Amino acid sequence: MRFRILKINVVAWSTAIVISLLFTPAIAQPSPKTIRVVSSADTISTMTEIPGGDHLIPESQVFVGGKNGTGRWLALLGIAIDKARNQSMISGTAEPLRMKFDSIILQSLAALSINNIVFDVRPNFPDGAYDAKLLPSARFLVEHEPLAHLSFRLTARIRDASTKAEITKNYLYGFLRLRPFVGDGGWAENNSQLLREASKIAFEGLVDAFAQDIAGQFAEALLQNKQRTIKISSIDGGPSTSAFFLGQSPKTIIVMPMFRDQPLRAIVQVIDKESVRIEGLEN
Repeated sequence: MRFRILKINVVAWSTAIVISLLFTPAIAQPSPKTIRVVSSADTISTMTEIPGGDHLIPESQVFVGGKNGTGRWLALLGIAIDKARNQSMISGTAEPLRMKFDSIILQSLAALSINNIVFDVRPNFPDGAYDAKLLPSARFLVEHEPLAHLSFRLTARIRDASTKAEITKNYLYGFLRLRPFVGDGGWAENNSQLLREASKIAFEGLVDAFAQDIAGQFAEALLQNKQRTIKISSIDGGPSTSAFFLGQSPKTIIVMPMFRDQPLRAIVQVIDKESVRIEGLEN
């Protein structure tokens, strides 16, 4: 944004301000709107909200999934699959992968104030009186044994103030890097240091996207005459995907996927700029 610097008479300007204050009634600033947010240590439904073949590590917010004999390979790490419960029991070298992320959500969101909105973030509210409930989770997807891809998800249960109905919206962040679970450079190495670092980066970005969204900052970008389509592809190659541009930060881009040229309003993606090629953003 470019600003013009105007040369003015400082004395005359100061006098005008004093006179205007004498004759102009004080205008009350609107009170900030408070949004009550629960950062939950629970998780999404293991039966209806995860892909088939994914399994929850008990007492965590971490899921493990994959195909082509992945269950057999996970057993060697001490991860036993309980298909009846969609759970995976974990022990031994993979134990550090048992993590929860609700504290990151609390810290990240409580510090934000957007569009005259204050976020009151707590583990719970009396009588369940919240406006939004946030459920963070991580997902390991074994793609090429023994390597796993890591992604993060922030599921928001948002209550409509007028109808009291509750809608679900998902905010997604993926790390396009394959690493082993354990061993040198693995996700569980050094008490899951890489997982902890990645989760902080991802959830700070997801919390910021949620805050902007609930404050209405993406609404204009989704108007029919304001929609802007960009193409995104991995720096490692592969086909490009079209999406609606919502916003960006110095390190990330925020988009909404599309289906048959229409926005999928239940999903928002936060993408690391360094991991993708972007077409159409410069226009």
